[in-house]
Amino acid sequence: MYVVQTYEEAIENLRESAREQFGEDFNVSNTSTWFRLLGLPISILCVEKSQNIKDLEDRMSIYKATGTDLDDILSNFRFSRKQSSKSTGTWTTSNSTPNTVVSIGALTIERATDGITYKNTNAVIISSLGVGVFEIECETSGPIGNCDIGEIDKITTPVSGISSGSNTDTLQDGQDQETDLEYLSRYLEASSTEAYWNLDGIYSELLAVDGVTSAYVYCNRENVTDSNGWLPHSSI
Repeated sequence: MYVVQTYEEAIENLRESAREQFGEDFNVSNTSTWFRLLGLPISILCVEKSQNIKDLEDRMSIYKATGTDLDDILSNFRFSRKQSSKSTGTWTTSNSTPNTVVSIGALTIERATDGITYKNTNAVIISSLGVGVFEIECETSGPIGNCDIGEIDKITTPVSGISSGSNTDTLQDGQDQETDLEYLSRYLEASSTEAYWNLDGIYSELLAVDGVTSAYVYCNRENVTDSNGWLPHSSI
């Protein structure tokens, strides 16, 4: 590991070099002309350059690099940082006007408790029974858009023919961009094994998917279907 040179070390090295070149009686004290014109400015420059070398070493170490420096290092191993993702889910209306057509992005709905908004990502035609199923996406990235069933029940931008509705499933795939620590930890876990199709390998690949923050992998190691209905030697 590289150690940054101190000012005292730098000036002493310069003094020794000056004495070797000009003799032991050469004046290298703090009051000398040599010190003011050469010794002081050069020693300060040496310390700065030494610190630059140390900074470069740190940026090249996965254990000390941060931000884009860490991205650059791990991208060399085809290992990318997981980016922020938006929560997605399903919003259903069951009492709207049949044959109403809603284009993509025309419907804005919100979670009444805090005003977080969502838009539809599919075009929908209300059925003859007044039912319409919308795929929705939060307008804000991150886990703030995650919510339980029934929480998104307020229409922000009214659409003619759409009366009311709510989300019919849990939204839980919104996540923030990986922090440096999370990114590095996932890399170290993935690189600690050369597994690909065993449980550890499947687990690592699942964690690499955007929106996935945790995973559990189970394997039925028996030759028969188990009590959960999983086929012999299958992994879930």
